[in-house]
Amino acid sequence: MRYRIAGTIPLDSSMTFEDLASKAKLDEAFLTRVLRHAIIYHIFCDPSPSHVSHIVSSLSLHSSNSVRDWLEMKLEEWGPASVNAINVLAEYSGSQEPRETGSDMTLNDQTSFEFLAERPERANVFGSAVGNFSKGISHKVEHLVENYDWEGLGHGTVVDSRMQLISCFPLKSHRFMFITPDRRIHGHISLAITPAFPSLYFVVQDLPGTAFEGSNQ
Repeated sequence: MRYRIAGTIPLDSSMTFEDLASKAKLDEAFLTRVLRHAIIYHIFCDPSPSHVSHIVSSLSLHSSNSVRDWLEMKLEEWGPASVNAINVLAEYSGSQEPRETGSDMTLNDQTSFEFLAERPERANVFGSAVGNFSKGISHKVEHLVENYDWEGLGHGTVVDSRMQLISCFPLKSHRFMFITPDRRIHGHISLAITPAFPSLYFVVQDLPGTAFEGSNQ
């Protein structure tokens, strides 16, 4: 992802491994091995021994920003953080401290929030990547609006909260409700529920910058 290989290969024609390596500034033998491995998994194809071209699966890496950003986020930040979670478990078993996590170990001793706040370009990749989830039918907000007993909360309070790297199923207790999206929220879930259940009171919790952005929407 870092070398934008998919974006360098033409959409409607093939390209030699040599030319691709030259444009990507990578060793030809190394790049050829990597791409042939990808071809085994039906990403790209080799119409001739010296050429590579797109197929349907690789076209999404060329033309879809959200798919490309999702994969980049997984490879650059959250994949290494997941691997480091095992190291953290060995060193800080049972710790609940925000700086004793796999992401903190990966992201220069910063929480994921701090890391993204200081790097707008990575925050944009993150936003695009997680936004890809909401496009799938299984992540539609309508499922939450239509299939939970919101009416049973009466005039209760709903806390629309953000949690680091965790998504929780709704938990109801004494007419008090927590919902925890897995991305910068801007209150979009609360805004979807409110028209159908106007008796509920919503509290949206997030980082100050995100909360400020949401208040202006």
